[in-house]
Amino acid sequence: MFTFHLNLALYTLVMLWLGGHAISAMNIPTSAPSSAPLAALTSNTTEGEMHLRDVKTITDIRAFIAQHPNLHLTRLMKKERQNTLQTVKYTLGGRVSGDRLVAQYGDTTFYPAKKDVTTQVTYPATGTGSVVTAVEIHCLQDDNAGNAYVVAGGLGQRFISIVLEATQTERFTYNIHVYGTN
Repeated sequence: MFTFHLNLALYTLVMLWLGGHAISAMNIPTSAPSSAPLAALTSNTTEGEMHLRDVKTITDIRAFIAQHPNLHLTRLMKKERQNTLQTVKYTLGGRVSGDRLVAQYGDTTFYPAKKDVTTQVTYPATGTGSVVTAVEIHCLQDDNAGNAYVVAGGLGQRFISIVLEATQTERFTYNIHVYGTN
């Protein structure tokens, strides 16, 4: 048997048994049948501790409530995840026979609050590059709002400069692949 702190154990039981419902510890019957999940709580614990036995999954909450009429359930507040990340893919041109990856750029930035983000990436950083045939950009951000623009150079030229925008995001990750030929 494992000994846990009471709060941690109750939290664990709540999450495993009820999947989104809370259980009031003051209303747990002390003479629960051994086959019931509540039998995991034993009365021979010292204050602040409890012993756990096999954890059983509740498949029908209504049947569970019927088996334990003195049990008081309190529904927990459910907050939908607001910051699910979206992958946004931008493409320019297309791969051609004989081209190769000539540059790869990437970065990840986290912000303390949602904000509009703009970044500019230029190939090559210095000097003369290969003839650009295609560009693939993958962005990871809070939603799919944003844009990508060619602001200088472009396909068929030996340089390209791209501005990426993401709106109201707390995380912005981008990975840019530039393909070209000699």
